[in-house]
Amino acid sequence: METHMVSYNLYDIPVYFKDKFVDQDIDVNAALEEIEQRVPPQFLYGIDTIFVGSFEDLDNKNTNAKLENGAIYISNEQDSEEDMIDDIVHEIAHNVENLYGKTIYGDSTVEVEFLGKRKRLLQILQAEYGAPAVKSVVAVVPLTNLMCVTVGALRPVVSVDPARSPIATRISGSALVLSLP
Repeated sequence: METHMVSYNLYDIPVYFKDKFVDQDIDVNAALEEIEQRVPPQFLYGIDTIFVGSFEDLDNKNTNAKLENGAIYISNEQDSEEDMIDDIVHEIAHNVENLYGKTIYGDSTVEVEFLGKRKRLLQILQAEYGAPAVKSVVAVVPLTNLMCVTVGALRPVVSVDPARSPIATRISGSALVLSLP
């Protein structure tokens, strides 16, 4: 893979550009600085490199990023700095799952709490927003008072990989993206 010169680092991890960003002027330094403000360096243990570019396997899977073999691969099709931050932090969360999975999920506390809040959220969506009473639904809702007051405060936990868990959620900006199996 031919890469352009390293001009950025996330902590001490080099960020290589295989391809330039498509149609956007992304302030990479600002995005990486924001991640360093949000994410402690120990969460990146085992990540050696970040690549930005057009990657066939990302395109084939219709995804923006992946963590594989100690590297984060990020699509060069980003809408904004926040979009880039979201993609990188999401992949760091997968790394945290790999590093601390037994600690996070070992006693089922996170899963039980999540399932209870998910059930409560579905009840609220049905009662207040007319969401259908179905077994599977994907909802994108504002996080404001709905989660913090009505359902219960979200604890700062990492994303859950739906391939390894029956629950799936992620926080994107100020919205909760919730997938109910």
